[in-house]
Amino acid sequence: MRKVVLVLVLVSLLSLLALAPESAHAVVTITFDVTDLPDVVPGEDLQQYSYRVSGFAFGTSFGFRIFFDPVLYGALEDPPPNADWTILILQPDPDDGVYDAVAAVDGASLVDPFVVDFIWLGGPGTTPGSQPFTVNQFDQQGNLEILEEGLTVPAAAVPMPATLILTGLGLLGLAGLRPALKTRLSHRRS
Repeated sequence: MRKVVLVLVLVSLLSLLALAPESAHAVVTITFDVTDLPDVVPGEDLQQYSYRVSGFAFGTSFGFRIFFDPVLYGALEDPPPNADWTILILQPDPDDGVYDAVAAVDGASLVDPFVVDFIWLGGPGTTPGSQPFTVNQFDQQGNLEILEEGLTVPAAAVPMPATLILTGLGLLGLAGLRPALKTRLSHRRS
């Protein structure tokens, strides 16, 4: 009986964690997918990053920056417009290029991906990968304050929270059934 109660308590805690809103101080995750686009110019390798941002509630004057190494990236193209975000692209020459997104409204939407096309300079047999990023806030004087730093991660490498919760619940369920299975097996042997 104790184990059943423990399992129910753990399931309740996991459910609460899954339903908890993202806070402004949560760890930001920026995932990416890379698409190899048809090359417009022979000899150039046109690629596209599609980013998804999670773990942060962006208010007005908050944003993020993704950095592009000038040795690996060239010719960043302006992204499609986004009503909730102001996007600025700085080319990687000679310093790092920058994809700069600043929330234009409180609670800026993170539903649509952030997309940028670029020329991959990494050479044959290589593919674009993780990049450094920062989460920022502009104060009332217009000064930039870095709130968090990290690396983008491939979307396939990040398990979805629902998947983790379901896996955890399954393991807890199996743990709860173990005593009952032992009892049944011992009755069959008798």
